[in-house]
Amino acid sequence: MDTDNFFFILELPFSPLPDTATVKKAIAKKQSEWSRQLNNPYKKDKAKKYLADIERMRKSLFDRNTRNRLAIQAQEIQEEKLAEIEKNLELSYSGESLSNQDVSYLLSQYGVYQITEQDIQNLYKDILQNRNRNPNTQSPQEKAWENIELPSRFQIDNVENQLKILGKDSLYGFLNMPKHTATHRLIDILDDKEKALRESAITDQNEAGKKLCGFARDIFSSETERQKYDNYLDIKTWKDLHQPIDFNAKTNEKDVVQVDFLNRLFQQLPPGTDYEAVAKAISLYCRFRKYRLADKEIRCPQCGAGNSQAFFCKECHTPLFFIPGNKVDQPSKPTRGPVPSPKPYYPPEWDDATTPQGALAKAKRLLSNVDSSGTPSDRAAQAAACLLFAAEHGLTEAKFELGRLYFQGKGVPQNAQKAFELYSDAAWKGSAPAQYYLGLMYEKGQWIPSSYSKAFEWYDKAAKQGYAAAQCNLGCLYRNGQGVLQDYQKAVDWISKSAEQGYAEAQYQLGNIALTGLISEEIRYVWDYKEACEWYRKAAEQGHAAAQYNLGYRYKTGQGISKDKQQAFEWFFKSAANGFATAQSDLGEMCFQDSRIARYAHSAFEQNSRLAEMGNADAQYNLGWMYRYGVGIASNRTLAMLWLNRAAAQGNGLAEEMLKELRSDKKWSAEPEKINDSGTAVNIFMGALRIIFYILLGVLAIGAVRYCFFQPKKIPQKSATSTGSVPTASIRTNVPVVSVKAWPVDKTEETVHSNFLEMIS
Repeated sequence: MDTDNFFFILELPFSPLPDTATVKKAIAKKQSEWSRQLNNPYKKDKAKKYLADIERMRKSLFDRNTRNRLAIQAQEIQEEKLAEIEKNLELSYSGESLSNQDVSYLLSQYGVYQITEQDIQNLYKDILQNRNRNPNTQSPQEKAWENIELPSRFQIDNVENQLKILGKDSLYGFLNMPKHTATHRLIDILDDKEKALRESAITDQNEAGKKLCGFARDIFSSETERQKYDNYLDIKTWKDLHQPIDFNAKTNEKDVVQVDFLNRLFQQLPPGTDYEAVAKAISLYCRFRKYRLADKEIRCPQCGAGNSQAFFCKECHTPLFFIPGNKVDQPSKPTRGPVPSPKPYYPPEWDDATTPQGALAKAKRLLSNVDSSGTPSDRAAQAAACLLFAAEHGLTEAKFELGRLYFQGKGVPQNAQKAFELYSDAAWKGSAPAQYYLGLMYEKGQWIPSSYSKAFEWYDKAAKQGYAAAQCNLGCLYRNGQGVLQDYQKAVDWISKSAEQGYAEAQYQLGNIALTGLISEEIRYVWDYKEACEWYRKAAEQGHAAAQYNLGYRYKTGQGISKDKQQAFEWFFKSAANGFATAQSDLGEMCFQDSRIARYAHSAFEQNSRLAEMGNADAQYNLGWMYRYGVGIASNRTLAMLWLNRAAAQGNGLAEEMLKELRSDKKWSAEPEKINDSGTAVNIFMGALRIIFYILLGVLAIGAVRYCFFQPKKIPQKSATSTGSVPTASIRTNVPVVSVKAWPVDKTEETVHSNFLEMIS
């Protein structure tokens, strides 16, 4: 690499040529600096490399001939970089002078080559002189666009950051006033707003509001400044186009928007879109972000003239890019506002995996199942290879994604140490997701010693960048006093920030706070079932299993919401389907206790049965836990294992976890390969035998009762004649005559008992 020259590494001047004493002093200074950097995870690798090369540096630079050769080489490299800066300045910058921010950016890129601020300013002065001698010809439209003034990017970035905290889209929304409101009226409202904020409690939102008032006062201080801001809002109306433009400008040549990309972008817009409005928005946005169009000649389709860095032909003013369905010679009716794309836009350069950015993009597609070719394991392995290539070229995002694969063991062997190193490298470079996951490893103690203080440190870094998950976890640490002094106010504030971004876990935590009450010196929350239900619903609608269970429980008990058994069952079932074990077991108990719930469960069982037979993995998992807990069907170990195995075979993670749990339980320890569909027939046969047995038992019981209590009782006949003969009529009729004297009570009971004993014997 160009920066491996020892003159650049040691920051030695190469004109005039330094002597040996100067070289020794520079080496000693750098050696001390590199030794300190060994404690910095971000810089330690490079520091180790340089410390290992110290002897080679001494040997090379102490020799005068070698030192002279390296100095000449360094000077040639510096001249090449100056030419590169000149080209970038000529193509990317059009103002009367360079801002301090622009100079700082260029120095960060080229300062290692001993290029100073004065060198950059001198180059730009020469460029301006050449432009004045050779002015460019432009179309009338683009000349008019150049006269449109925009606010500074620094000012707008600050305003947008504060608006994001408050959830507003513009300063007019912050003041709750329409865009056409008079400036003096806006200033009056601003004064009242600022006064109210000063008197209110100190919170992050109020602090953001105070800062925003200061920025608004600057913007609304004059009609000129306000017009600049209004021009920016006009660009913002086409914000759907900004993301692909940003990506194209960052993934190709630095801050250069490719001509082919613009052609494809215009082709994606639907018929009826106003060409000039889109071209104006793109041109102004590129000027605002300091992007430039690629210096590639475009032939006008009308007159054949060559054009570069333009949207309209400089000769006949014909549009150089075309929208499908629009004719150039017939002005079309403009479409107001942004035009949503029917599907996400993927620039074709993403398919080029030979570049680091292309490899990263391909890995993302593989991991997000946009590219569904091959098995999941094959896609993970391909993604890991792409990420490794991109990470070796220094892409921070690629290092983070590769760390996740090492942590999960997808596509690569699981290696927690490698994951920790990649997370650390990306986190030190400012990656908010990497900072969050690093904090999570420290908090949970996953393969590293647990440390709440370090977890708090990394959560804090990511939270300040607006990463919602980190904000939520940071609030939980404040609430529990882990790694930091307990502070309920900060806990609620951080969790609220995360919840406002739509993070489900934060919304669930706010529901818990409202439900249980969070009491400090200032009572921030009291018990409020209604508010708890609102937060639970927001989280539940995003698929948060615990929130779904809690919302179902509120419907069941009627706390904070009207009681509704059907809604309770639906939310319980959704929670159970997401793997929440408490919901699964509770549903089983509810089915035994409530016949109405049992009917709902049986209907859900039938629906999932149909889907499961069609091969739906989620439905197969649902049948597994329903058979396990007896929800909507009788509990059946064999069928539970059968459906869980089928779901796990399709990659259902919840099914795999439940299978591990069941196999560790002796009651459920059955070999999965011995389980088959024959269990269904066996189950039906055994059920039929049970029914027959119960019928026979019922018949015997009825017969016993009838025999004991309802059999006609015969009474001995009276003597008919003195000779002792029995009358013939009495024998024929055999009519029993009930007589109390003939059948005493005690004898009747004795006879009944003896008859019953004879029957059962």
